[in-house]
Amino acid sequence: MDVWPDATMGPPKHFRFPADKIAGELKEAGFRQLEKHDFLPQQNFLIFAR
Repeated sequence: MDVWPDATMGPPKHFRFPADKIAGELKEAGFRQLEKHDFLPQQNFLIFAR
């Protein structure tokens, strides 16, 4: 799962980002992605470590 631009709740649409964009920016900041879960219906669940 990824961005849900039409989700009925959550931040305004201009603050919703695809998981790939989040992961890329965190990687540039020195983090590595440990996990990505898809059990939430309208959210990303990503875990990173330094």
